[in-house]
Amino acid sequence: MINYLRPTHFLKSFFDIDAAFLKEKDIKIILSDLDGTLAAENEMGDDNFEKWLISLNELGITLIIVSNNNEKRVENFVGKYGIPGIGKCGKPATKRIKQIAEIKDADLNQILFLGDQVFTDVLCAKRLGVQAAIVTPIPGKETWKTKIKRNPEKWLFKMWKEIR
Repeated sequence: MINYLRPTHFLKSFFDIDAAFLKEKDIKIILSDLDGTLAAENEMGDDNFEKWLISLNELGITLIIVSNNNEKRVENFVGKYGIPGIGKCGKPATKRIKQIAEIKDADLNQILFLGDQVFTDVLCAKRLGVQAAIVTPIPGKETWKTKIKRNPEKWLFKMWKEIR
């Protein structure tokens, strides 16, 4: 079970997903968590996110936000950047994510799930059968639900000998 939770890729930041990474891994679609992954909790993206999004667009990569946060939070974020996304996903459940039109006919090997939490994002990726990338969480105010998962995650990272 412990190795089942192990992400495919350990990254410092979403910004580590560049053209070389995408080409090497043959990624066409990125399903991404929002809070702690692309922006601090309930904050909008910064200049690095905007640059990264432009580079994804130039490479023809589809970015889709899949968040457990509320619909309003997700709508505000995706509306600012003109990208698709859904809130209240219920990760690690996969039902709402499987309904996204862009991934229905996609090759699962070409989808990357990006997140900052093992027990929601990585587990969801594993259940979907796609590559999982975990990033160091962007500092900010976290919900109590997220905070209680951080210590077990630290234990897992020690077991995997990965620094976070």
